[in-house]
Amino acid sequence: MMRLRTSSDIPSVADAWEELAERLGGSPFVRPAHVDIHRRAFGGGRLRVVLAERDGDLVGVLPLHEVRGTWRTVTNWHTPASQLLLADDEAVAGMVWLLSRRAPARTELRFVPDEDRDRLQRAAVHVGRAQLRDRILERSPYVRVEGGDFDAYHQQLRTRFRSELRRRRRRLAEHGEVRVVVHDGSRNLDGLLARAFALEASGWKLDTGTAIVTDPPARNYYTGLARWAASQGWLVLAFLEAGGTAIAVDVCIEQHGRHHLLKTGYDPAWHRYAPGQLLREEMIRRAFDHRLSSYEFGGRNDEYKREWTDLTRNWNVVNLHPATLAGRTSLLLQERVRPRAKRLMAAARELRAAVRSDRAA
Repeated sequence: MMRLRTSSDIPSVADAWEELAERLGGSPFVRPAHVDIHRRAFGGGRLRVVLAERDGDLVGVLPLHEVRGTWRTVTNWHTPASQLLLADDEAVAGMVWLLSRRAPARTELRFVPDEDRDRLQRAAVHVGRAQLRDRILERSPYVRVEGGDFDAYHQQLRTRFRSELRRRRRRLAEHGEVRVVVHDGSRNLDGLLARAFALEASGWKLDTGTAIVTDPPARNYYTGLARWAASQGWLVLAFLEAGGTAIAVDVCIEQHGRHHLLKTGYDPAWHRYAPGQLLREEMIRRAFDHRLSSYEFGGRNDEYKREWTDLTRNWNVVNLHPATLAGRTSLLLQERVRPRAKRLMAAARELRAAVRSDRAA
């Protein structure tokens, strides 16, 4: 028999939660330690961990924040991947049933992969008391590695791109030996992180305020994440060196056959050698050598990533509105009122800009 409940205490359910995540092949980003690290770094509203239990066993867990009448997943744009830890269709249906009755007006599930979005949609039809609306938040590139050969993969890349990489590597080698040094964080982790964050902050990221070192919550998050990942044997810190000087860095997590690129950066003084792309080439080669299943770029479908692959994963936002007055009101606001308000605000901005232009003339 299915039992559904909520908890606000991570430690009391952490062991069963971790066991479920391991059984379902959960990524690091859906595990209790990560949720705790994320909350400590970025804060959030009141924590509600929604639990589905059957015959005394945990078969589903969904950590949420309650923020201004909305339940939201413990995720943000620093979250590289997510998934629903729901063991089967019954657990999915039970979770949708609970959310459709206990959530105040709306539940917002962010960074949901396509397969989980489809499971939620089927469950909502079955439950019959919830309306789902979804859209794609981000398309993240990845390289399919499993069972492949790096040389064969490499030959499929654009000829001009491959030639350019060879040329830049030859030029870079004029400054000394070019090599990639990989650390697992088991020794001198704080020193390695300081070195990595300094490289990541070089150039435009520091100027635009998007570097880790300029954002205390982000620095706390990546520091906590790196320490935890190192303790699990998942951390990968990779430095591209030229003549013994580190000129580019990747901060990554490698778990269950997937390589997740979290942060990357390079010293702009070496820009003409494309150190970021040279490091990317070697890390993808390493993924093939280690027989991983995939190399996950994460984040947006940027142009430099499209040089390496045309495959992407969709990360969706799924809004669940219960069939209540509050839920119907929330749906009306989301689908009609807010879009109109945004259009009116955009029109007002254009009008103000036109008035300023006329006055300047």
